[in-house]
Amino acid sequence: MDRTAPLSQTQRMALLNLIKERDSIVNNKSTAPGIIEAKKRTWEEIVLKFNALNPDQQPRSSKQLKRSYDHVKRNYASVERVFSTAGDVLRARRSSLDEVNFEKLVLLKENIDLLEEKMSQEDMEEEEEEDDL
Repeated sequence: MDRTAPLSQTQRMALLNLIKERDSIVNNKSTAPGIIEAKKRTWEEIVLKFNALNPDQQPRSSKQLKRSYDHVKRNYASVERVFSTAGDVLRARRSSLDEVNFEKLVLLKENIDLLEEKMSQEDMEEEEEEDDL
């Protein structure tokens, strides 16, 4: 069987929109038989609608679309973790921050451990130099 091309950004967004409309079923963690059957039916519905939206492409199976959805969730989880810290950086009193400074603060907050380690090393080097004098 030939490999299908990866989903384009437009196709990923279409898939996410189809899933979002059915989020309560697709992301339900229950293993009850009724829920499992509802998930199967829902994924079949998603596959039909997705393939109808992309008639020029080779049809995708539910397994392929589930794998694509899992891949998207994994990749966006780390991005969401970074931006969940943005609330710690951007508060009402700092709402006038421009985009560049906001990005710098988020980057700094995410890498503060590295900065502290580097500063500690520099302090130790300075102390050694003073001791040598």
